Amino acid sequence: PSKPFSQFAMESKPEPEKEAAEISPKKQEEEGESEETYKKLKHFLDSSNAQYKEWTHDAILNSKEGAKIRGESWESGAKSMVVKDNSKKNKKNGIDNLYYLAVLSGPRRFVWQKLRKLAGAGNIRFAQKEETLSSTNCLIGAIPPFGSIFGMKTFMDQSLINQGKIINFTPGLRSHSIQMELDEYIRLENPIIGDFTELQEG
Repeated sequence: PSKPFSQFAMESKPEPEKEAAEISPKKQEEEGESEETYKKLKHFLDSSNAQYKEWTHDAILNSKEGAKIRGESWESGAKSMVVKDNSKKNKKNGIDNLYYLAVLSGPRRFVWQKLRKLAGAGNIRFAQKEETLSSTNCLIGAIPPFGSIFGMKTFMDQSLINQGKIINFTPGLRSHSIQMELDEYIRLENPIIGDFTELQEG
């Protein structure tokens, strides 16, 4: 079972809505959503004595929609995106499937030059939908910010530190959310932290 937050975390954020409808297993299966990553992440969190809160709700398709459904700030949403390293050196070495997980605050977008520099890669692009599914077993919108469970390096943007002490994310299923202290997330995942985003317009 999930562990209670520290007293500070419990007092600093409102209690999330827990009464929203949950997507049925049949509906998830029809949309190609699998519980495999969710179960893997839950096992990792619980075996690591992680402190977090979890709740269910209507499926969320993007970070802005997720913030509304959760009743939390858009900035606290840890948006996780798979990117592919297309550097020529990898192709020369026969490496065709090198992926990274980039985690950023909801309203932010990549500055590709900065991300390439942080990753030490000559060419990086978004992973295609099929590549994302094959590398994470998650639909877009459901990816948790733990690249380690996929065998990927995780890069976390400074924007998540700037926004506050709590983050929210989907744990492999779009109908579930987890809320966690940022320090706890960093302890568990040990991401490479850098400044590689800018505020998106609109």
